[in-house]
Amino acid sequence: MNCYLLLLQYQVPVEQIMEVVADHRGYLTRFYEKGTILFSGIRHNREGGVIILKANSEEEVEEIAQNDPFFKKNLVTYQIIGFEARQYQEWLSNWLFDSTF
Repeated sequence: MNCYLLLLQYQVPVEQIMEVVADHRGYLTRFYEKGTILFSGIRHNREGGVIILKANSEEEVEEIAQNDPFFKKNLVTYQIIGFEARQYQEWLSNWLFDSTF
């Protein structure tokens, strides 16, 4: 299982983002339920968001990003950064290494 940082960059004012945020969060819920997403949130500068997730491939992450209501409505662009978790809190072991999702 691979870890990814998905960076979203807003392309419109945050007020337009907030009009779609309920749909975005609803979309992400299915990935929380599957154990794919560890956490997500808005960046401090309110110019985008961050999602930490695990997936089998970068293509799988691209599919998740491209089906997000934010992306489908052309409100964001995204960048995918893959990484290997080398050091982590012990309580993350199950999430990192459980491939049953």
